[in-house]
Amino acid sequence: ILCELADAQQLAKQFKEAAATYNQILNEKILPQRDEEIVQDLAAALHLSADYTESDKVCIRFRDAYPASPLLSAVLFRYAENAYFSALAADKLPNPADKQRETAKWLNETIKRYQIVVDKYPESPGISLARYGLAMANYQKGDLEKARALLEAIPAGDRRDELAVVPYQLADCLIRLA
Repeated sequence: ILCELADAQQLAKQFKEAAATYNQILNEKILPQRDEEIVQDLAAALHLSADYTESDKVCIRFRDAYPASPLLSAVLFRYAENAYFSALAADKLPNPADKQRETAKWLNETIKRYQIVVDKYPESPGISLARYGLAMANYQKGDLEKARALLEAIPAGDRRDELAVVPYQLADCLIRLA
């Protein structure tokens, strides 16, 4: 019942509540045979509640506990997303020196994390989103040539829904490189 409740909380966009419920399931060892799945769900709930630091800790815990898991690519993608959203948050810091330092630090971390997903899991369902995130991090760092190459690597059939902006981003890179 708690697992169903946590999933319903996720669907209702009550991410903090879902994270608390997933934590309860794990702490009370209610479904030990499903720990792997629940830890992944916990990482997602924490990410979606904008608690990137805690989500990172859960992602690292998952990576260390389940290195051969079929869910690992999804968890590592979430781990990369945490870094990207931390970079976006750092870009809003009021102090220009802090803003520049923190944004650069998080963009470098984002590139490192997405690169792992792109290199190790080229067949994963979220590979196009990972390439897009990697491209945007390179774009923000000013490496337009690398961003262009990554955007071009996203298949045309995947350029819909949240990736519908890929042609526009690609065009922007080409214009800036011209």
